[in-house]
Amino acid sequence: MPIIVYDQKLDQLAESIRQKGGDTSLVDAVLQLYQVLNNQGLDESNIAVKSIGADLLKTQQAWIDISEFLNSWINYGALYANASYMKDSFGFVHLRGLIKNGTVAAPAFTLPVGYRPAYQMDFTVVSHNAFGSMWISTAGVVTPQVGDNLWFSLENIIFKAA
Repeated sequence: MPIIVYDQKLDQLAESIRQKGGDTSLVDAVLQLYQVLNNQGLDESNIAVKSIGADLLKTQQAWIDISEFLNSWINYGALYANASYMKDSFGFVHLRGLIKNGTVAAPAFTLPVGYRPAYQMDFTVVSHNAFGSMWISTAGVVTPQVGDNLWFSLENIIFKAA
């Protein structure tokens, strides 16, 4: 019965992640386990050989819909995604969707702890076919600051979680 799944591409994957300044803890743990097993006299002849590195790092969180809006903001509806957020495997928060009808310069919703930026963020967005501004505070408060309340896009808002 196989003890560990291994591929030499894990070494290359770990090195590539290190060069980009990323977290290699998962890949390093697999490599250390392989070295321990190899020191026990186990090698490729009695260990299943398969590629796992890239597949382990590709798992992403599902989108989470905004459950509570503030100041009369609501989902645009129709063919557009609901206002939602997710955090990728690198710790970046992504927003998507279209909102409407609220009070401009008043908070639309609040992101939960773990999905908030370390610093005040100001994003250029599209608002009713013009440029607008969306602020996200360190408390997670998302505010359509400048634009038109006919609709505000949350698309392409990406930031590193604190």
